[in-house]
Amino acid sequence: MKRRTEYIFSINTGRSGSAYLKTLFDNVTDCQSLHEPMPVGNGAVMRKYSKGNSEPMRLIARQKAEIAQNVARTGEIYFESNHCFIKGFGWFLPELLGEENIGVIILKRDKTEIAWSYLRIGCSPLIRKGRKWLYTPWQKNSKVAPPTLSFSARASYFAACVVKFICWFARRIFKIPLQDP
Repeated sequence: MKRRTEYIFSINTGRSGSAYLKTLFDNVTDCQSLHEPMPVGNGAVMRKYSKGNSEPMRLIARQKAEIAQNVARTGEIYFESNHCFIKGFGWFLPELLGEENIGVIILKRDKTEIAWSYLRIGCSPLIRKGRKWLYTPWQKNSKVAPPTLSFSARASYFAACVVKFICWFARRIFKIPLQDP
């Protein structure tokens, strides 16, 4: 009989409490808990995966599996909270670690609260930092269709980009203190 789950991952969006969950697991006996450890699985690798090139993400999954297996060999449980799990590398881990050895915790937070949290830290797909973590309507093969404010998600995104440019222009040229959308 199997004694326990060896690997635990969180399924969540960003800004949903995964860093806090990691701190809770810091207090679990015989558990090594990590929050978005390297390689994270975001940025260019995440974008390539969303466009159909799975090899870079598969490589990250292999690296994560090796790290997790090394932790399990010490007798500890490997816990990782990382919203890139569901965006890519997590799809390859069952074949590398064994589905029966993996547990998941699903974190859910109100989507409005998530959006406000992203805005509070200045993270948006309209800026470089945000594109490292977030999909945009320009992504091909999007797993979930983004919400639209007009007839299409791309048109809504384009309109937001135009407003962002206007805000930048107003701040730079006319010294008007406007905030990005």
